[in-house]
Amino acid sequence: MDRLRGNYKILASRLGRRLLVRVLLCAVLPLAVLAWIGQDESYQRMERQGQMDLDREARMTALTLYDRLLFVQADLQDLVNTAGSLAEDVAVGVERRRGHLATRFDRIWVQDGQQPWILLGDRSQTPPVLETLEELNLRNRGAAIKMVAGQRWPAVWLGVRGLKRSQEVIWGQLNPQYLWSDALVSEGVNLLVLGPKEKVLFDTLGPRMASELRDHLQRLPGERFFEWEKAEEKFMGVRRRALVRQRFGQNWEVVVSRERDYWFAEISHLRDRSILLGFLAVLLVVLVTSEQMRRTLVPIRNLQQAIAAVEEQRYDETLELHSGDEFQELGSAFNRMTEQLAKITAERDQVEASLVESRDRAITAAKLETEFLANVSHELRTPMTSIRSFAEILREYADEDPQSRQEFLDIIVTESERLTRLIEQILNFSKMQSGTERWDFEAIALDESLRGVCKGLEPVASERRIKIKTDAIEVLPATAGDDDRLRQVWINLLSNAIKFSPDGLEVAAKAWTDEGFIIVEIQDHGPGIHADDQEIIFERFRQACTDILTDKPGGAGLGLAIASAIVRRHLGTIEVSSRPGKGATFRVRLPVVNVATLEAGFEATHPVLLGSDD
Repeated sequence: MDRLRGNYKILASRLGRRLLVRVLLCAVLPLAVLAWIGQDESYQRMERQGQMDLDREARMTALTLYDRLLFVQADLQDLVNTAGSLAEDVAVGVERRRGHLATRFDRIWVQDGQQPWILLGDRSQTPPVLETLEELNLRNRGAAIKMVAGQRWPAVWLGVRGLKRSQEVIWGQLNPQYLWSDALVSEGVNLLVLGPKEKVLFDTLGPRMASELRDHLQRLPGERFFEWEKAEEKFMGVRRRALVRQRFGQNWEVVVSRERDYWFAEISHLRDRSILLGFLAVLLVVLVTSEQMRRTLVPIRNLQQAIAAVEEQRYDETLELHSGDEFQELGSAFNRMTEQLAKITAERDQVEASLVESRDRAITAAKLETEFLANVSHELRTPMTSIRSFAEILREYADEDPQSRQEFLDIIVTESERLTRLIEQILNFSKMQSGTERWDFEAIALDESLRGVCKGLEPVASERRIKIKTDAIEVLPATAGDDDRLRQVWINLLSNAIKFSPDGLEVAAKAWTDEGFIIVEIQDHGPGIHADDQEIIFERFRQACTDILTDKPGGAGLGLAIASAIVRRHLGTIEVSSRPGKGATFRVRLPVVNVATLEAGFEATHPVLLGSDD
């Protein structure tokens, strides 16, 4: 009782109230501000996370719908491509694949002018006569979608033009269970698919909520992320265009949404607990402060200064209290707290830096993967197009003269061999990049390896009266390496030199040692390489334009990239020196090392590549 009376007297005094207010401002207010800032940042972070999750969900849903449309288009196109005369032979293809087609189509029919012919599905109901081929504009796109009103969602019909007769169109009514399903999105995510004129194509919300959400989106034109409320529930959503306009002639929009509480429920609970804890903290501060002010005001001033330092995130200052009572223990505890805060802050900064680095690596990997797939698709399309074109010519014109047929067959064989080489190069390069390639390091004689490759390429060079000079290859000391991989480097460099050198000239191969390194040079007398192109020729699918007449490269663009990767994995370097019209010289520089040194250096720079083959 006496202590309470003393505390009350202190709080009733002007100095006591002033000191109490100052302590509260210095201790509680900064903590409250930090808590509010932390909570606001948490809300923003959760909101960004929710938007990212929903955007990823919408993107995957749009891609899934696009893939399913591509699959059904491919089914119809396959029926067309395998039919000699569409109206007569498609029926045979439908019967042969009826089990597969029935899972994707409710009905399939051929429309020739005004007479539809049902091939799959209910034959008791004649399908309506749809627009003609010209009205659907199928000549450019090859396929088109038409929406027909249904009981709840419209039916989706896909049309593909015939192969022989320009007025024939094969139509397929898509099976709704194949095209639409709740599995398009994750559990708990609402899905709305809008078609032309904001028509609801599919939803998991129910007719009423779907209509209200559609009306809400019409009031937010052009906004990608949105929020809306229904029955006192708040939702976050995102909408994204599906990739169906260019190929199928319609605009589809995928809209996904989810309750905000999915991301914010935990923060809301934390906020309630924080309010309660804050109230208790304020009460505790009042009691402790009044008691401590009754004993002495000096430690409070010191504590105030120490708290101000923490507020400024200066954790290196310590609180020196030598009162011999609880204040001294408080000072020790405060010092331990600042040390822990400093440690936590340092760890947090390290984690944040690591997360940023991981994010940048992931973004870079995704860009490289996208670029790689695009380049592979482009490179594979050219020989496949040639093979298909000449094969179709041979099929369409069976009575072609033998000489023309032989020319077409030679082109098909040449393009097939080119396609095989390209695939082998892509596989080898992919193995090197992923670390699954097996490396067998042993002591080898590079001079013998280089001479063997030159000898093996002499028949190729002699066809163009090109001589490979090897008299400048010195006897080299034994060094560690993978002989097969290094032979691949010499083959790539010498083959390029032969290919780009004029007929009747020479290609020189040289090798010597220089201060612990082996230098190998391959020199040609070709058109040379521009300075700008010398920076990119060692990148995958990047080539220098060396054909003066056509200004087009002559290969797939992987040979030098593979050679560069092999040389780097032998701890060496490869470079080129050239001027337009003066030929090119490729120089490989490899260290003279033993197997243990090469494996140690190789593992330090590329540890994943020395693992097992599993």
